[in-house]
Amino acid sequence: MKLKQDLKDYFSLPWRAYVILGSTIINRMGGFVGPFLALILSSKMGLSNATIGFVVAINSIASIIGTLIGGRIIDKFGSRNTRVIFHGLHGLMYLLCVPLGASLAVIPLLTLASFFTGIQAPTGSTLIMANTKPEERKSAFSLNYIAINVGFSIGPLIAVLLYENHLNLLFIGDALSSFVSVLMIAVLIPGNDVPKEEKSKQTQKELSTIALLIKNPNIIIVVGVIMLYFVAFSQFSFGVPITAKNVFGEIKGPEVYGVLASINGVLCMVLTPFVSILVKPLKVSTIIALNGLLYAIGFGMYAFIGSVPLFVAATVIWTVGEILGATNMDVYIAENAPPSHRGRVSALAPVARRTGFVVGPALAGLVSTAFGLTAMWMVVITFALTGSFLMFKSKSMGVKESVEVERVG
Repeated sequence: MKLKQDLKDYFSLPWRAYVILGSTIINRMGGFVGPFLALILSSKMGLSNATIGFVVAINSIASIIGTLIGGRIIDKFGSRNTRVIFHGLHGLMYLLCVPLGASLAVIPLLTLASFFTGIQAPTGSTLIMANTKPEERKSAFSLNYIAINVGFSIGPLIAVLLYENHLNLLFIGDALSSFVSVLMIAVLIPGNDVPKEEKSKQTQKELSTIALLIKNPNIIIVVGVIMLYFVAFSQFSFGVPITAKNVFGEIKGPEVYGVLASINGVLCMVLTPFVSILVKPLKVSTIIALNGLLYAIGFGMYAFIGSVPLFVAATVIWTVGEILGATNMDVYIAENAPPSHRGRVSALAPVARRTGFVVGPALAGLVSTAFGLTAMWMVVITFALTGSFLMFKSKSMGVKESVEVERVG
């Protein structure tokens, strides 16, 4: 009976939450260009690996800068307006790429698109925060995570069909999905970003972001933990395929990795509501700590195992950890930020994630080259356990969760 009631929570959210989720699915489903960027630069434009790496790095930096700026813009002009304007500009940049074909002239437009995407990136969480009550947000963020994975699972399949002979349709499709997603938000979501019931709770005076972080060390801790976790999580696209090739060989290794990637995607969609219900009685900080513990166990197993079933088991374990983190980290950050700073504080999470993704493969590459794959996985375990330890010990360090965080779920 309790399970039935918990599942019912997913279907009793405000209608605006489902509009946001639908917009997310359409946007992610049409994300054609991003996953194929390196291939476009290589096969279609003929750039060297070094040049491709430079372009990808510049795009990542542009996105990070945009995210840092976007937090302030969101707090000043609102999540809805920020999403509509800058996600629309993202789509416009891709549309301008269409007549240019596979020429070098598209590279500045791609960089601008990354910058605009970065600006609106925090709205992924702030829009949900603004259109749900505290007790609804765990369910809303869980569904949002499912929506992201549904979109990502469909988008690349469509992009594969277009990439080889219809590059222009790749850009057109990405742009159109952005415009449809933006139109849904513009027409169906009201402009007021702060629910009335939360306005009365906001008693803090306007502080600088740094002053706010000093007064709320729990935000600093969880942002640091996110970066540590994503150093570990980034190994899904670096350490895992390398280890699979090392264990199973040049031919079977990539096949095994493909199976693991599919398992991860399916589990993220299927298990998310059930995992969320299972951990519902726990405090958010405890759930995030368990995220790191499962990362340490799951990714750490790759250092010692040598069979496909055990590789699958390891993937299942860290995927559950991924679900725990993905459905709770943004809740924890946003709930600990006053509405006046919600955009700026929420912007810290994607910056921490991107930083982890940059540091993770680079560090793993250096360690694996110098000391071997086992040593690399030991480093990954250390990062994951350090983050988990920080979250478990946050209360004894004098860090308290906000009242709203404890009410979530």
